[in-house]
This record gives sequence, structure tokens and C-alpha cells, in this order.
Amino acid sequence: MRVLKYWIMLSLVFSPFLVHGQRVRESGESGVRNTQIVAVFKELSWQVEHQQNKPSVRLISKESVFLLAKEMLDWQDFEIPRISIPELQVKDVNNDGMYEIVATVDLTCTVCPNLIIIINRGDSLKLYEIPDEYASLGKDLVDLDRNGTYEIIAKSPLNAETLAGPHYLPWVDIYEWDGEGYAKANKRFTEYYKNVYIPENERSIRELQTLLQEIEEGTRVFEHAEEKERKLGEIKNSILNRQIAITKAKREVLGEL
Repeated sequence: MRVLKYWIMLSLVFSPFLVHGQRVRESGESGVRNTQIVAVFKELSWQVEHQQNKPSVRLISKESVFLLAKEMLDWQDFEIPRISIPELQVKDVNNDGMYEIVATVDLTCTVCPNLIIIINRGDSLKLYEIPDEYASLGKDLVDLDRNGTYEIIAKSPLNAETLAGPHYLPWVDIYEWDGEGYAKANKRFTEYYKNVYIPENERSIRELQTLLQEIEEGTRVFEHAEEKERKLGEIKNSILNRQIAITKAKREVLGEL
């Protein structure tokens, strides 16, 4: 079973969070049993202009982030030795003058982490969750419109029923901060699909078609016919899947089809 990837946004207020329609559901503090870990986070200085009389949230550890997320998301079945936090950053992602904690969290210590962000509101903590396959802070948290707030580029598999073969090909949804939380905003960022997502898939198709031609013409030699046929099938499926991705972007985001 594929491990779900999540963006966890912790802002001073909690409640379980999953993608729900166009908006991301929030988790609240009411269900938290370990109130001490919540108090630790609230005692920190979250301001970008640091309060000298308080320790800065920039000093928070990966273990503390996990303990807080564990409480808010009810990860009671997971223990710290089974958790990996490959990436942790503290930055102002929503341009409010307050730091947020951003981290990737892998529940099973595999190569596919969740992505989390913690946002401080001053009186409570809020946590948002966005499914994101193979989350990466450097690639998935980007200020696309250069307005000072970061968008989330969340990856998920295309509908498996429409894909040929088992090959993983990510679809991309874009979530933006709207002042209260994160909401899906694909149609607000059509330039990303026009200039990045579609061109990347078109480039991959051209490269795969060249490779396909080389194999069919005998430029690339295989020891066994079965190996050659398997490779040809994989390439053809990959081309088809990328064509599906392009069609989805043009139809659902750009409204061209």
C-alpha cells in the first residue's frame, strides 16, 4: 500500500486535516492529550524580528516537531524510531511576519516523506494537511506569483484507471494561502502548467520517442527478445501516460479542450 504523503501546516490552532474539496481541512487543539508539548511551542518566539527574552522557534528540533504533529494528527501507532524527518526549515511562508515550521516527515522511513508546515497565530496552533507524493521542500514550496507567500506544489498519482502500465507519473495540484488556510488554486496558476508542467511532459515524450526509434531500428541492442519487448512496452506506456497528463492539464486547468 502506498504511504500517503502529507503537507502538515501547523499554525496556532489544530484539528485533523485532509484535503476536502477545494480547501484543506484544519486540525485543532481539542483532541491533543500531551498539552505540555503544545505549551512548549507556544512559549517560543515565532516573530521574524526575534523577541530577545524568548527562545526562537528557529531552534526547535525535529523530534519536537514530530511529537507535536503526532498529537495533532493522532499518530499514536507510530514511534519516533520509525519516523524520519529528512528536511526541516523555519521560514515565513505566508508573509505575516511570523515564522512557520516546514518539514518533510516520513511515517515509515521510506523514500517518500510527508510535508508539514507549522503556522503560529498567537493564541492557538493550526494544522493543515495536503497529500503530496515524494514531498521536497526545495521543489514543492515555491512563491510562484512572487507576492511573498509560498504556494504548495503537491504531487499525486494520475488516476490509475487511465494509465497504461504501472509507471508512476505525478499530477500536480497547486495550493495557495488565502489568509485563512490553503485552498486549491490550479486555475490561478495557469502559467505554471503552460510553462513548466506541459513542456516538461512534452520534452519527456520527445526523448522517449527518440529512444523508441533507436530500439526499433536496432541502434540499441538487447540480449533477449523478451527484454526488448518489455522495454518497448514500458516506453510506449510512458509516452501514453504523459499524453494523458498533458490532456488533463489542458482540459481541467487551461480549458482548451
